[in-house]
Amino acid sequence: MEKSITVTAAGKINLSLRVTGQRHDGYHTIDTVMHETGLHDTITVTLGGEGITVDCPGDIEPQSNLAYRAACAYLDACGAETGVHIAIEKHIPVSGGMAGGSADAAGVLRGLDELFETGFSNTQLCDWGVSLGADVPFCLAGGAMRCTGIGEIMTPCRPLPPHKLMIVGGCGEKRSTAAMYSELDRRLGRGADGCSGESRIDIGGDMVQALESGLLDRICAALHNDFELVNLGCAEVRRLLANCGALGSLLCGSGPTVFGLFEPAFDTAPAVDRLTAAGYRVLYVGI
Repeated sequence: MEKSITVTAAGKINLSLRVTGQRHDGYHTIDTVMHETGLHDTITVTLGGEGITVDCPGDIEPQSNLAYRAACAYLDACGAETGVHIAIEKHIPVSGGMAGGSADAAGVLRGLDELFETGFSNTQLCDWGVSLGADVPFCLAGGAMRCTGIGEIMTPCRPLPPHKLMIVGGCGEKRSTAAMYSELDRRLGRGADGCSGESRIDIGGDMVQALESGLLDRICAALHNDFELVNLGCAEVRRLLANCGALGSLLCGSGPTVFGLFEPAFDTAPAVDRLTAAGYRVLYVGI
């Protein structure tokens, strides 16, 4: 008899993001505060049949899908001989800076672990996850985390206080993360060792302290993302969000998706209308 489970996979936003350097293996090191969102994909994992199949919108080859690779990693680790079918209902924008692929991979790892009842620790799942993508460990952990290293070293921090979150798509050209990092390296004047010659402030620590205050306006004042130096398409939508009443806004990851933070009781309906009229797609409004 087939066994099946359905899990949700939450997208993330970066409340702060500083790129600190580049390792010899090509990975960039970061200091970021990530926060999970209510915008999520829905994943159904079913055991049975032969091979691993993935049903997901878009034109990504199954073998290139992080969900497929996560299933391969899990089955290899537990030595299981069974087919797996993965059906993904996408809501997180593809290549939007919200770790949609990583969230799906994390969802598959969690789903398979529940189906097999093997009881692998979260540490073990994270070890497999980081080999798939640097954001997968956070997507397994969720909540609010300060993430350093390539993103796999996580320290819990206080989550956002009551707020209303708006996520806006269609904010510019979709470009690969690798291309964005390469352009940012040039912009920051990194040397051959991948390190910037300029002194950088402790942006991650500033955001952690702002979150500890529990004050939404202080948190919004600490929002920062290095990628806004090279993703200029976000500036217009951020100005529009501010004009619509957002206390703060920021690019998600390397973009091009943008989020805005509002007071929890703020009526965002007029803002949705203005953003839609300007040609943007409001993907999510909620907490």
